[in-house]
Amino acid sequence: MFTRSSLLLLVLLGAACSGEPAPAADLAAAPRADRTPAAREAGIQLPDAAVYDRARDAGFVCSPPAKPGELYALEAKTPFATTSLCQYRGRVLLIVNIAAKCGYTPQLGTLAKVQSSYGDAGLTILGFYSNQFLQAGSQQEQDACEASYGVNFKTFPDVNVNPPGEDPIFSWLKAQPGGAGPVLWNFEKFLVSRDGRLLERYATAVAPDAPELSAAIEAALKP
Repeated sequence: MFTRSSLLLLVLLGAACSGEPAPAADLAAAPRADRTPAAREAGIQLPDAAVYDRARDAGFVCSPPAKPGELYALEAKTPFATTSLCQYRGRVLLIVNIAAKCGYTPQLGTLAKVQSSYGDAGLTILGFYSNQFLQAGSQQEQDACEASYGVNFKTFPDVNVNPPGEDPIFSWLKAQPGGAGPVLWNFEKFLVSRDGRLLERYATAVAPDAPELSAAIEAALKP
């Protein structure tokens, strides 16, 4: 049976993920790690708090150094640190532009399941919020949706996936063979090999667990 605090958290999560603004002082506004006890009480499974340690990349050294023009020479930004993509060298990457107030936002949950299924085999999903389609949501809404859908992969604050101010990571992705063209909507997916080559780009409507994407991930993970 849900307690009063459990029901409150569920209501707040639902409001944020449906596009309704949540109160500024609600549970969803707290840091992810601070929300964990209440979320668990409500039956929501959160990933380990270490996944969200935004400073965990501090001091990382890319060795051997990435070559100019490689994906691994780029960095993703957070408010408190930068994440060198070099740390994902040797892993298969699925890079996705995500949003908290989109009709496709439930794909966050499917992405989490894909991460769970293939993470131990070498897959890393990276989600980049973008508000160029005006659906990224506020930080509170993003946090609430991540809790609601059990997001267990690294996410990054808002970036531009198209000009002006296009993030260098998306510029790189779109400059690769098979990656050209503007990002048309939230939840486009870019599959990158263990050695940093773009393998395929998938449209928004292709679900994260679609047979063609699953087959491509499994092929990329093979030794």
